[in-house]
Amino acid sequence: MSKFTAAIVGLGQVGQGYDYYNSHDNLILTHATALQFHNDFELIAAVDSSQKQRDRFNKKFSTPVFSNLKDLYLACNPDIVVIAVPTKHHFNVCLDVIKYSPKAIVLEKPVASNYSDAKELLKISTDRGIQVSVNYLRRFNPALKSLKDIITRKELGKIYKGVAWYTKGIANNGSHFIDLFTWLLGDVTSIKVLNNNRNWSDTDPEPDLCIRFGCTDMYMLSGHEESFYMGKFELIGDKGVTFYEDGQPIDVHLSQNDKVYSGYKELVKDSQIENPSEINMSFIYNNLFDHLVNGAQVVSNIDTATKTMLTVQNILEKTKDV
Repeated sequence: MSKFTAAIVGLGQVGQGYDYYNSHDNLILTHATALQFHNDFELIAAVDSSQKQRDRFNKKFSTPVFSNLKDLYLACNPDIVVIAVPTKHHFNVCLDVIKYSPKAIVLEKPVASNYSDAKELLKISTDRGIQVSVNYLRRFNPALKSLKDIITRKELGKIYKGVAWYTKGIANNGSHFIDLFTWLLGDVTSIKVLNNNRNWSDTDPEPDLCIRFGCTDMYMLSGHEESFYMGKFELIGDKGVTFYEDGQPIDVHLSQNDKVYSGYKELVKDSQIENPSEINMSFIYNNLFDHLVNGAQVVSNIDTATKTMLTVQNILEKTKDV
């Protein structure tokens, strides 16, 4: 069958920037590179208001690039539209794209600047029958799918507690882990703000939190992005633990009888899950292709991402009371 055609709206860092100077398929950190190397999609156009970004895109991809959405659709009609503009523009750009009825939309996270706008986009896209895949990328990663299977099979027993470190704001980066833990552990049942700390870039709070996902209390603690990036967690169960860090293999340790001290238990490394996060962006398109051809579930969609936005909104409201 022929490839699905795709266009990108927004050519900043996640659109084309992070891996711009890489020309191989061993590093896929942007939508442009993911589409360039994917066997089932063809990147046919892009849109950006910046002449500099348009020139950069055209130089690397030798593909038509436009300054606005109207000109794009006068020239072509892509099956898939990727929206990678700044968050404050998600709502209006997504509404404009929906009018053209693409087969699917890939939308950067968060869905919108606020929960109200996200809820409206959810309703409109659902009413129009347009699938919106939202790039909470860890849900698409096969390594984390393997971890989810381990949790579901109760190999770690009842997971009763966990600790996660995040940087760069609760809405911007922290929401990734809120979304992930909802997927791994269950819906949010309570939120407690432990410390307010500071605001990232003076706009996005970085609170320390205790959030209950299902039956698991997760302590989410914030670090300072300008010192170094932090994106890691550990989950503690009554049969074992798991350690995750972005870009590193996932370690799984199980409990067994201590070989030295009778009556005690010890943790022993049981397995390690390879974590190919250097090609993270390709996995969203694997899932989207499977959806378009086989009807597979889109694991991070506008419905699940809007629920994540509601949790973030509730957190932001609670920070005002601390």
